[in-house]
Amino acid sequence: LVPALIAYDAEIALTSSRGQRNMKLIDLFVAPRGRERREHSLRPGELITEVRVPEAALARRGTYLKTMDRKAWSFALVSIAAAAKMERGVARDVRLVMGGVAPVPWRVLAAEKGLEGSALDDAACADAADRLLSGATPLRDNGYKVTLARELVRRALRSLVA
Repeated sequence: LVPALIAYDAEIALTSSRGQRNMKLIDLFVAPRGRERREHSLRPGELITEVRVPEAALARRGTYLKTMDRKAWSFALVSIAAAAKMERGVARDVRLVMGGVAPVPWRVLAAEKGLEGSALDDAACADAADRLLSGATPLRDNGYKVTLARELVRRALRSLVA
């Protein structure tokens, strides 16, 4: 769910005894660094009390795909949320957010920019999937996720024009 909300520029309200603050959902997540293992920017005592999707973001067409283990109710091994405004067959305002491939949801800005103005045909979608994953450095036992992710990205992008 989080990758899809990020693809639609969701914002959150955080509330504590000190008051309320707002932020983009993507800014809630921080990659672990060094000895710091937190993966979020919540302050002590804060709760997420509201999630908002800006009305303008709803002009995007979107999809969310995931692969999971065959067990029921399994977490996604890899997921992708893709969204874009399709104007006369051309993608604008593209969003790509991956889950399950990094400690936090991963928005791929370079791939988004590369798709801007594209017709999202088979070649463009395959190229975007390759570019998106070209620098992937999977953990020892997670190499299979690169192949899964590449196919999910390609399918998700193609579904935006279907």
